[in-house]
Amino acid sequence: MERLHRWAAAIHDGSGRLATNRARALAAWVRAGETRAHVALRLLVLLAAGYAAVRLIRSRPALLWLAVPAWCIAAARAARPRHPAAPAEAAPGPADGDEAGGISPEQFLALLRAALGPHRGVHLVSLVERLAEEYPQGRWTIPRVRALCAAAGVPVRPTVRAPGRGPTVGVHRDDVPLPSPAGTAGPDEAVVAGQPPATSVATASTTALATVRRGPGGARIVITDDPGNPRRAHVRVIHPQHDRTA
Repeated sequence: MERLHRWAAAIHDGSGRLATNRARALAAWVRAGETRAHVALRLLVLLAAGYAAVRLIRSRPALLWLAVPAWCIAAARAARPRHPAAPAEAAPGPADGDEAGGISPEQFLALLRAALGPHRGVHLVSLVERLAEEYPQGRWTIPRVRALCAAAGVPVRPTVRAPGRGPTVGVHRDDVPLPSPAGTAGPDEAVVAGQPPATSVATASTTALATVRRGPGGARIVITDDPGNPRRAHVRVIHPQHDRTA
């Protein structure tokens, strides 16, 4: 008798747990749709499957002789033990609020540019697969990839064309910021006290070359190239007694 009570209690507890687990799994499957259309389609599939199951059982009640024992066995296996063991210490992992799983926005942008390659866009599903390869320690999902895009300042488009799949949610190349060039000096640099301004370097590097020729009457003709216009030259005639600029 006591054994029968234990079986009844196990089926009762296990049925509740089994129903909860199945409901959560189905709800997660519906929410995993990439777009609203996919979510609605999955919901319609579930409703159609439930309707078909009810019609099948009503038309053939004998199937309950198989369905009920199968459910009881599954519920008994899913029942929680009466005396559960002490919970083990949780393994160290990323914090609950760490949606990026330890990856910085700069690292994500580098991975995003590599995933784009020569294409115009990349799907979030492809980014999930690439993150799982590059960072296997994280549990990558589409919501986490959306959080990474938001942290990096990259908008997510509902429809993006990319190779491998049809148009779906993803990131377009035009929305990805370009990498900042390293070691490039700005146009307006501050001049350190005690040093000549930056224009002195350019002036020194563009010093014009002069050519001296002998003219009539002992005059010297100095031809100097114009640093600002290579097609122009300055000519100066120096006489033995006085100077004159032509």
